[in-house]
Amino acid sequence: MYSAMKPFSSAPARLAAGLAMVLAIVCLPSLASAQVLTSQNATASVTITDTGISPASVTIPQGGSVTWTNKGNRTHTADSTGGPSTFNTAGIGPGSSATLVFTVPGLYAYTAGTDCLHGVYIETFTCGDYTIAVLANGALPQAATTPTPTPIAPAQAGPLPAATVTISDATFAPATTEIALDANVTFTNNGTRVHSATLTPDSVSSGLPFFDTGGLGPGQSKTVGFTVPGTYVYYSTPDCFDKSNAPGFNCGYYTIVVDSSPAVSPTGQAAPTPTPVPVAGASASVTIDDVNGFTPNTVTIHVGQTVGWYNAGTVTHSVVINQNFILGAPAPWWLPYQLPSVGGVSFNSGGLAPKQTFNYTFTVAGTFPYHSSTEPIYLVNNPNCSCTFTTYKFFGTVVVLP
Repeated sequence: MYSAMKPFSSAPARLAAGLAMVLAIVCLPSLASAQVLTSQNATASVTITDTGISPASVTIPQGGSVTWTNKGNRTHTADSTGGPSTFNTAGIGPGSSATLVFTVPGLYAYTAGTDCLHGVYIETFTCGDYTIAVLANGALPQAATTPTPTPIAPAQAGPLPAATVTISDATFAPATTEIALDANVTFTNNGTRVHSATLTPDSVSSGLPFFDTGGLGPGQSKTVGFTVPGTYVYYSTPDCFDKSNAPGFNCGYYTIVVDSSPAVSPTGQAAPTPTPVPVAGASASVTIDDVNGFTPNTVTIHVGQTVGWYNAGTVTHSVVINQNFILGAPAPWWLPYQLPSVGGVSFNSGGLAPKQTFNYTFTVAGTFPYHSSTEPIYLVNNPNCSCTFTTYKFFGTVVVLP
């Protein structure tokens, strides 16, 4: 367990007593920027400012402690986001400190709750993956070389008719992308681990259509179309939510700004907008092709209306609602795609040859993400179970309103 010690400041609030924990970690991944300690120096010192936490990763022996000192001008906290159990320093005021003792080994992930959690996001604060490695029996890791961070490319000027966002093992680049209405963004994973581009719940709550590329393996891409203007805030689920990959990814949120007007060509004429092929009997039509997947990526209809899909590609595709591979069981935390918000809805087109169509009528309101099952991506979750699971290349979403 971890236990609370009295803060070094005179702040009136004392930290809560630690919770009992039973999970022991047998082995830990090497931490690239860890602060290595000896058993005689079992206290790690961490500084919190109004822009981030430093060092990002510390390593202590079992029974060691971490002291956070707030050198900023606002109150901050250290809130756990993953690990053997939860912890929360409570508010640390400017100039104050707080200490926690960790007696159970494991890899603890955390961030500043007042800046990055509970529906709060302070743009000037780096909401990255911060970690505490607690080593069993005082064992110490080998010192590792700190990798050169990948710079975040600056945002481009003006809305684009199409854009590309590159994902590395550290960040998205550019951090902000401005596109015209009805433009596409292609996310390409140039890293060595699985990443995704997933819209934040706050953006969904604001009324923007949900998008999720699903897990993208090294070298894989996914194109998403944007048909509703607004500011879309997104992040990488495997790095910033599931905690299934190694630390080091900058989990500061990233944005796509969709203009209210279509792109204009150099001649002054509006650039052509990709138009789905109309499907007979459908209230909304979606085209499937071999490169872009589903266009538009998200459609919105009302209860009782029908969506029709047309295969405009050269190979077979399908339309299958997302589901947990263990029917009826709770969704596992590591499932690499979103499940429908309402149960009981099921559709599967089977294989659609080129120029074939499939229609489905939605009778209940909800959000129904789906995929094409003919382009599976097999991923291995080495950090947790060394097991193989499946995601897909092409995803789409149907939003059904009452």
